[in-house]
Amino acid sequence: MEMLGLECMIGSSPAVQLFIRATIPVWLAIGFGIAHFVFGAVKEKCMNSLGMLMVGIFAALTGGAFAPFSCYSGPNGKSVLQQFPAVHCDFDDSEYPGCVVVGIITIIAYPICGFAYIINQV
Repeated sequence: MEMLGLECMIGSSPAVQLFIRATIPVWLAIGFGIAHFVFGAVKEKCMNSLGMLMVGIFAALTGGAFAPFSCYSGPNGKSVLQQFPAVHCDFDDSEYPGCVVVGIITIIAYPICGFAYIINQV
């Protein structure tokens, strides 16, 4: 996300960055929907392409979902997020609760619901 330089538009809040990363599959699905309805792409091919992309990015999405719970002891003795060292793993920090909420929603959406969907299809 840093490569795109979106911080100037959406801010650099860790919770917002986690949310943007978590919604990437939604934007991909919207893109394939537009390809289907506007450009007349075959629905089955769009669904297959979206499925292959989801398989490819599932591990990254799952890792990102658990990022708010990956803390380590910083140099000053306080626990900080591994991905965002400026955020303390403490609910007194203004950024951490938002990160935890995004993490919980993302865990429910991808690893849990994704696994349930796969089990249902098999």
